[in-house]
Amino acid sequence: MASERPLADRVAGQTSYANDFVDPDYILTRNYPTNTGLAQATINAWAKSLAGRGPWSVMDKAGIPPTGDKHDYLSWAPYWWPDCSSVGNTTALTEQEIWVTCPYVRRDGQFNPDVRTVNDVGNFQDLSETVFYNALAWAFTKEPTNANSATAVRYISTWFLDEATRMTPNLQKAATPTGHPIFDAAMISWSREYINWLETAPLALATTVPFYYNQLAALKLLVNDNEGAVNVTRTYFAKQFLSQIACRRPALDHAMTFTASASGEAEYAAELYPNVAAVASYASYLKSADRSFASQPYFFWNQPFRS
Repeated sequence: MASERPLADRVAGQTSYANDFVDPDYILTRNYPTNTGLAQATINAWAKSLAGRGPWSVMDKAGIPPTGDKHDYLSWAPYWWPDCSSVGNTTALTEQEIWVTCPYVRRDGQFNPDVRTVNDVGNFQDLSETVFYNALAWAFTKEPTNANSATAVRYISTWFLDEATRMTPNLQKAATPTGHPIFDAAMISWSREYINWLETAPLALATTVPFYYNQLAALKLLVNDNEGAVNVTRTYFAKQFLSQIACRRPALDHAMTFTASASGEAEYAAELYPNVAAVASYASYLKSADRSFASQPYFFWNQPFRS
């Protein structure tokens, strides 16, 4: 999931990949192509930089969710603004009072910067990327445990498992092999609770974006429900995916053929490169579009590439 914060405010030069699955068997066999050395070096650098910034927890946020439980994940809808004109207050309202007292109205296209005063969304983004890159960096070393694996375990425990800091397994207030058996069992238990919420809560069932299916399929794999993961992905590709492709094909055809630099859209076109690598692995296209692609992390986990 991509963060909405500027990359400069995160790890310098780091890219957030929105939606990608990495084959754990490829990672754990450790039989990597020799041409992935630059990408591995980038992954190691990102892992080290990110590791120094955490751990993170839902308890870090300053405010308290409307549920009254700070363990609940909280994020604000980005285009909604408080309208306190009818509240009748005689003194200035605190942020907490505004959240629970004033009605909110939608202003299309106007991003409310206050939504980042509660940054569970950004902290979870940092957590997921730190765990991901440190897990990859650990695999490169061929060691049973090291600083990278310790970082991943500690950060997962802080966000999901430790009683004092864990996140409640739902998003009610939100817009792999090997490992310690007790740790694994706790993570699986948390994930099953969250899966149940995703599959039963009206708020979750009303979600149709690809990230919903991505999360649910990944969680099914985590709890060893492979058949469930297959069913989730088949449901997505048989229904929503087809309508999305039909709707967006003209835009995608344009993006693959136009010259981004000539139209001033190079920044946006660059977001296509990881997706081209994940879906097609077209080396010839990437060579012409992004000369640094062999040093990008996605080049490591989307092997082999076609010419």
